[in-house]
Amino acid sequence: MTESGIDALAEDTAADTEGGAVEPLVGDEGPRFACTCSRERVSSMLRSLGRDEIESIIAEQGQVEVGCDFCGAQYRFDPVDAAQVFLQPHAQPPATPNLQ
Repeated sequence: MTESGIDALAEDTAADTEGGAVEPLVGDEGPRFACTCSRERVSSMLRSLGRDEIESIIAEQGQVEVGCDFCGAQYRFDPVDAAQVFLQPHAQPPATPNLQ
């Protein structure tokens, strides 16, 4: 972009804001940051590690625990929960609500 193009863009932007400062949108219109973690997403991640790796973790620690670095949620999978991760999706019982 040429210097005159940049100047024209700056003038258009200033005209659009009527000479005032550009304020960020707030409320429903503004940016939102939210965590999208879920037990299902963690289960998918565990499947990607493979059954052998998960069984190794359970043998060493007794359970698999995954913490979300964004929201701090902790997901715990005991040996039964971890085995269910590798079942077909239609064969999995619903997750217990007491732990995420």
